[in-house]
Amino acid sequence: MRSTVTCVALLAALSLVWADPAWPREAVAREGQSLLYEGASGREPGGGVVLAWAQSRQGENCLLVNKLGPAGQALWPEPVLVKGGQDIKSGVKLAGTADGGHFLSWLEDTHPGRQRLRAQKLGADGALLWNQEGVLVCEAFYSTPE
Repeated sequence: MRSTVTCVALLAALSLVWADPAWPREAVAREGQSLLYEGASGREPGGGVVLAWAQSRQGENCLLVNKLGPAGQALWPEPVLVKGGQDIKSGVKLAGTADGGHFLSWLEDTHPGRQRLRAQKLGADGALLWNQEGVLVCEAFYSTPE
């Protein structure tokens, strides 16, 4: 029994040594500074991925999107700025479309007790297909317990 456990441990260790990562080590999905820990991802045909995240950038709360290929390479030259401004973005959702684009939705905290639900459609090339602000789906007021 002891030799079996030793053999299994040795095989596991060797498999880690010879493992070949699918993406190169230098593949960066998003920067590691000023993240607001909100984001979403969606699969692409052929093994790629589209990533959306909220990040503080140059004093604004931004919603960004980028597309990576199956080997981890960036397919767009820069992440696409979907929405900037002072409002905090949260609840990010992403869904692929039949034409190769993506729908993106998010909440904006505009004031304490007030949120907006917005949506945007991106083309397969990352172009914003709806207006620059995104479409205002609804606005809600809520109260917080005191």
